[in-house]
Amino acid sequence: MRNSLIFGGLLHDIGKLFCYGASEPGSKQKRHWELGASWAEQMELPYKVIEIIRQHHHPENADFLCEAVNTGGFKKEIGLQNDIYAVCEADKLASGMERRRFNTGEEVFPGAHFALSLVFNNINLGKTSVQDNKMVWGPQNVKEYPYPIRQGTKTRDEFAAFYRKEAERFRDEFERRSDALDERTLLLLLQKYCLNIPEDVSPGNSGVSDISLYYHLRSTASLAYCSYCYISEEKGLNWDREPALGLIKDRKSDAYLLVGGDLSGVQDFVCANASPGALGTARARSFYLELLGETVVSILLEKMDLPRCCLIYSGGGGFFLLAPNTGRVKEALNGTAEEVNGYLYNEHDLRLYLCLDYRPLKGEDFVLKEGGTDLAERWNEIKELLEKQKTQKWRDDLGIIFNDLFTPVLEEKICEICRKPSASETVRISSDEDAINICSFCKKMLELEKKIPGENRICRIQGEDEADINILNRKYVFNPQKKDAIVATYLLDDLWEFAAGDKHVCNFPRGSYYACGDFGELGEKAAGLNCWGVLRMDVDWMDKILSCGLGKRSALARLSELSERFNLYFKYYLPRLLKQKNMKRITHTPPSEPNINLIYAGGDDLLLIGSWNDVLDTAWIIYEDFKNYTGRHSEINLSGGVSITEPSAAFFRMAEEALREERLAKERGRNRLSFFGNILHWDEIAALEQRGEKRNCLEDLTEILIAGGTDANLRPRAFSRSFIMKLMHLIQPIEELDQAESAWAYPGIYYLFARNMENGERHDYSRSFYRPLLGMILQEEVRKRLLPPALQITDYLTRGVRK
Repeated sequence: MRNSLIFGGLLHDIGKLFCYGASEPGSKQKRHWELGASWAEQMELPYKVIEIIRQHHHPENADFLCEAVNTGGFKKEIGLQNDIYAVCEADKLASGMERRRFNTGEEVFPGAHFALSLVFNNINLGKTSVQDNKMVWGPQNVKEYPYPIRQGTKTRDEFAAFYRKEAERFRDEFERRSDALDERTLLLLLQKYCLNIPEDVSPGNSGVSDISLYYHLRSTASLAYCSYCYISEEKGLNWDREPALGLIKDRKSDAYLLVGGDLSGVQDFVCANASPGALGTARARSFYLELLGETVVSILLEKMDLPRCCLIYSGGGGFFLLAPNTGRVKEALNGTAEEVNGYLYNEHDLRLYLCLDYRPLKGEDFVLKEGGTDLAERWNEIKELLEKQKTQKWRDDLGIIFNDLFTPVLEEKICEICRKPSASETVRISSDEDAINICSFCKKMLELEKKIPGENRICRIQGEDEADINILNRKYVFNPQKKDAIVATYLLDDLWEFAAGDKHVCNFPRGSYYACGDFGELGEKAAGLNCWGVLRMDVDWMDKILSCGLGKRSALARLSELSERFNLYFKYYLPRLLKQKNMKRITHTPPSEPNINLIYAGGDDLLLIGSWNDVLDTAWIIYEDFKNYTGRHSEINLSGGVSITEPSAAFFRMAEEALREERLAKERGRNRLSFFGNILHWDEIAALEQRGEKRNCLEDLTEILIAGGTDANLRPRAFSRSFIMKLMHLIQPIEELDQAESAWAYPGIYYLFARNMENGERHDYSRSFYRPLLGMILQEEVRKRLLPPALQITDYLTRGVRK
């Protein structure tokens, strides 16, 4: 592998990090490539890496490196010159050729008052009028969970101080770890310090870039390396001996491949728990699937001999890679798909399947044109091909698996958790349950479930040591003792902190949060009724957002940033959010950490289970936080579904019901939550913070019903539960009858309120509870859409407590 090209590509613009915080605004200083080269020399990086950084904007200045030294025509540094030209071209393609050309004079300090704009700002699906939010990322390191702020909120000095601090910290940490630095570890450091640094704030530009320096560096390195592989292998050029300038600048050839993969069956695999007591394996199954996806990506990169920076996106069981369009790479892709699916069938029958496809790309496909880039179109084509493959899984293997499909299996040999016909052991999952038959995989998941919470890293190892998880002949161990056996390290908690001497490190957030290990307690801790709730949510129109949402601005770096920002939210921001207390609760129950277990989160969706009232509250909490994270963009929303059931129900049934509710929300127009069979737009549930307008919502109605009519222990004070049940019965005919017939229901409502108001006069409940409630429900929209779910919530909260 050509390391100088990879490291040169990853560090070619690192001088911008030092440039942004080095001088006073408006002053003149060294150009960023000079600052970067100077820093690289101080770090004693290889000579070739230094020259790539120094010359990548003006490769013609490096021609002196290629003077002939003998009559045989061998040129001293022609390989280095090819590296420089490759990075120069990749630098342009990564940003879609949209940046202003650098001049040859001194750079003016770009003005640290310019922040990194949100890539979400550019999304336009044409469904609503997208406002110009002018939102930017706050001046914070990614470890501090930065959220968008409005441009101009922070001063020039605050951004200058932030850039300066990040540059100093990067310089110090890089120097401490330089002896053990490899590509994966370098990517981790660049993500830590460059994720919220703008890629371009040069004079004459708009001053607000929406591509981070991190994703630009990563995309540039991948394009440069793929160009090198394609020219060396397909064109037969000796990179170190023959000039490649003409081939490097050829944007008409299909030099690249966009590779897409998707694990089909992920959600069903996680929810495949037939035994209620075995619900605890859901977290282990989710973790196993994430590790399976990482393993598949690693195998592909190794077989194609590509660096980690060629991974564009990975999350939620799907991934995209950039690869050179060579015969060797295509052979590796086809062979890996066959190998992985053979493993999946042997281990999991027909439950999981890897869909894999690719499409060629030209250099000009990365260039922003009048109609946009062709990159987004290729991305969409691959997504469509993967969806088609999902409908034709195992088509070429039916002859092999026919006998397995139709061979009778004895009932006592079926695993009572996943229903796989290979139960080999009998175990007792909990003390209050009978022993059940399980397969070896489910037994492993039960063991893994106990290990995950207390571990902060997992490593791939080589050698004879026993593994905690085996996937595709690769061994994974939590915190192994033998450091020399470690092949790769994955950080589960502190995602950017690793020990001195650690090599091949990358972050691998779990994307999970558990309030309690015993799932039986979830229902017991519910307010009122002892019930579980299951929530499923995902981003609306996610495929369209990625394939056409950026329109004319679908540059590779921008597309990488967009997809990874979503994944970062679900796997990194969301678990932290769920640990917070005193969050808004639409059920108006006492504030506390939500009593939920986050089973799965990643890519663009999530699945969680918990006490029914906490699940309802958490749905809103997630939506509000997600809107804040995306700058309150009008076309980036979530849809969700909640199922509520008794704890004795099978988890997969609960998950199926939640999925049905989620589909109802999407069919009704998306940007909605469906629960109790009621489908409400998020605006009807509660008000977002800082929203100017005021309208009736479910939160207001439940506040009257709960806060106004019950005490701290949810015992009704102003009303009896029969009042709630009668009101629920009275409003039902109104919805079923036409306008004339429904009028007969109103006398019943007035009579019900009159009797209860008379009884409540002694405690002044007439004024504090009945009158406000009657005033709200006489409004047609409130009565039709908000009252049924509000009464249902009140019924559940007060059920089982004394009057």
